[in-house]
Amino acid sequence: MGVTMARGYFPAGTMFPIHTHRVSEAVIVNQGTLLVGFINSNNTSYYKVLNPGDMIITPRTFMHFLVNVGSTPALAYVAYASEIPGTQSINNAFYGGNLPSTWLRRSLYLILHKCITLRSSLVALIN
Repeated sequence: MGVTMARGYFPAGTMFPIHTHRVSEAVIVNQGTLLVGFINSNNTSYYKVLNPGDMIITPRTFMHFLVNVGSTPALAYVAYASEIPGTQSINNAFYGGNLPSTWLRRSLYLILHKCITLRSSLVALIN
């Protein structure tokens, strides 16, 4: 069929870490409140708070994440445009790979700088 679907349950405060897929992903919120975001190929971040009935599509290969920003559990359905969407965790790519420590430290400095900017934006969005 070329489609994969999944049901995700996210307790309050849960974060699904930054990751990518080789295909587009659609998220539909069934209950709760989720902040869903992605970072495009120009390193621009987009995020939106989704409530029941809301949907967002993340383009293929874009890094993306999900946070339950509500005080109750959230339930969402996810659909992928492939029977084998594949997932690459950014954390696992850095820490689970064989990248030399020197290069890893240099790379993480850049990521840390971007994370500080992203964190500031998320705090402003949530509050």
